[in-house]
Amino acid sequence: MRSTRGVGRTAWFVVAVLALTAACGDGDRWKAPAPGQAGVLLRITDPGSDADRAFSDIGGMVGSGPDGSVYGADESLVRLKPDRTVETVRRRDSSEQQYNGLAVLPDGSLVVGSGRVVKKVTPQGSVTVLAGSTGGHAPAAVPRSAGAADFRFRGHPRPFGVRPDGSVLIADADTVWALGNGRLTRVHRLARPNRTAKDVRLSPSSAVDGEGTAYVVASYDTPKYSWTPHLGEVTTIRADGTVGRLALPASIAGVPGAPASMTPASMTGDGANGVYVFTWSDAASYVLHIHGGSAEVVARHVRGDRCRVTSRPVSAMRLPCELPWNLTYRRGNLVMAGDQDGRESSDFVLEIRV
Repeated sequence: MRSTRGVGRTAWFVVAVLALTAACGDGDRWKAPAPGQAGVLLRITDPGSDADRAFSDIGGMVGSGPDGSVYGADESLVRLKPDRTVETVRRRDSSEQQYNGLAVLPDGSLVVGSGRVVKKVTPQGSVTVLAGSTGGHAPAAVPRSAGAADFRFRGHPRPFGVRPDGSVLIADADTVWALGNGRLTRVHRLARPNRTAKDVRLSPSSAVDGEGTAYVVASYDTPKYSWTPHLGEVTTIRADGTVGRLALPASIAGVPGAPASMTPASMTGDGANGVYVFTWSDAASYVLHIHGGSAEVVARHVRGDRCRVTSRPVSAMRLPCELPWNLTYRRGNLVMAGDQDGRESSDFVLEIRV
């Protein structure tokens, strides 16, 4: 999410000394976190490296591959392997725009947005265009279906997940598309929330769960302000086309206030029929697991805590450093990356065992 991509945020002040567990380069000292614990999966110490360009920025995206690899996409496409070594899949060349969105296919290929088109990048780094054209004009009316190759997107397309049937979900302006077999099928289009709303668009906070349900939420502008999305406004779109709202409890143990009023900064599917959400209150930041109308906290950082170094996994409920912004789920673990406000305290990839 470049800068915050329209998601409002109050500046947080913490002592920025990198913390949590030792990461790459720590030899045998590294230990995987146990359930309920968190640890640093990768420490990013080289500014300007491919890992830094893929994982460190709040504007990047992260995704999980079928073999347990974690991918980062921003200025570069980088693979963090299960053995915690880093491999560059592709560097953006001068003819390409910054990568936008990320979906990982079953064969390990990556689907990313780049300018007005959607591209597929194989594990070997070869690139093909799957959808989108830079010529012509976007259609005045949004069609129900269209050929992908010559379709003109209305905005900058952002892939955000893959359904069980293999179709790739793409956010484009106010519309969700499913890409499969060379065609784009309209899945959902946002309604205008009120008469003063302008530039209604899909927030970068989008996810797909293991059953193929998509989770999306709207952002928009008014003459007086830009609207910050809330959890109570998250729309669910099931694989059969049924549209609803994310079911939320009235309260969550350990979290002040009503969950419906919290901001979904980023989301990822839980591999089943729920979603993990990164959000915050005045006192702390959290990762919530929301499923079946219930919710619980799986990770927390209390504002004002000193960010301190430790060589061991720590409790995910007492994280000493600020949580990174973006998250993805893989094999019983959440992985988070993305620096907030340029602080060194988030220059790592965090793993949380859930």
